[in-house]
Parts: sequence; C-alpha cells; structure tokens
Amino acid sequence: KEARASLEDYVDLYSRLIRSASGVAKTEADIAKATSLVSKAFKAGGASASEQASGILQLGQALGSGVLQGDELRSIRENAPILAKAIADAFNVPIAALKSLGEQGKLTSAKVFDAILKAAPDIERQFKATITTIGDSFTRLHNEFTAYVGNLAQSSGATAAFRAIIDGLAGNIGDVSKAAAAAAAVILSRYIPAMI
Repeated sequence: KEARASLEDYVDLYSRLIRSASGVAKTEADIAKATSLVSKAFKAGGASASEQASGILQLGQALGSGVLQGDELRSIRENAPILAKAIADAFNVPIAALKSLGEQGKLTSAKVFDAILKAAPDIERQFKATITTIGDSFTRLHNEFTAYVGNLAQSSGATAAFRAIIDGLAGNIGDVSKAAAAAAAVILSRYIPAMI
C-alpha cells in the first residue's frame, strides 16, 4: 500500500518476481523489496495508473522470460526513467545504449534485479518527493477495502450481508454521494475558518 499501486498489479508483479527471480534473489525479502521499488519507480516517473499497471505487467513478463528487451524495455524507459537509469548505471552505459544491450540479450533478469535493488536509495528519495493524487487515494481505498472484505469473509463468514450493503450503496450512489458532499461541506465550513 505504501507504493500506491493497485493490490492486483502489486501481487501480480510479486508473483512474477517470485517465479523469475527465485534463482537470482538471495531471499524472499529481496523479492518483496524489489516489488515495492519497481512500483515506486513507476509512480516517481510520473506514470499514470494505467501506464504503471501496464509497465509492471511488462517488466514481470520480461523478468519471467529471462531478458529485458523490446516493448518491455521501452515501457521502462518511458514510464520509469529511474529504473532505466539504474539499469544503465549497472552496465556503465547511458540510457540510450540500453536498447542495443537488450537486443544483444545482455539485460538478463539477474542483472536487472540486482540493479533495481542497488537503486533503492534513489527510488525511495524520488518517490517521497511525489504528491499523492486523488487516483492514488482511490487505489489505496480499493486496496484497503479488498483486504477488509477478505478478512471479514475469513473471520466471520459475513460476506453475503456485506454484499447486500454494497449492492444497496451501488443502487443509491447518487443519494450517497450527495449526502457525503453535504457532510464534507459542513465539516469544511466549520474547520477551515478556524485553521485560517
């Protein structure tokens, strides 16, 4: 959740890294760290939610195939320039030379994975400088909601009742959103003047 990526994309990348980097990573903790770093790198690179999802999918596919090249490499260069720079630094070449290295099959999963881990300080620093967008907030809400429903279903079997509540909200979303907007306006009108 800290990386502000959708839970589905995050889990997909993690599972792909588990499969592709199991012989490369020293521990499962390294795979978890790489998953977080990749997600943060796309976000820090200014990728939209769809670009981030697509880029994460393509990177996972590339690492699963054993080499980073073609469309997968282009996606990283465009949407996660921090990762592209980290990989280029690992090979002591400029970013422009990555295409040629990819065509030669030199951007192996092991070297790319290692470059991602070594770039952690730069990725973390640039990610912390980004601003959380409204889309990020909705992504986090979706992730938390998904986790809550999963835990609720496991602990109490109350999924059917919860589904009924959700269906009720969905059927009356216009009224619910009007009520929420009115409540927000009341709260803001009381607290903002005091803050100013």
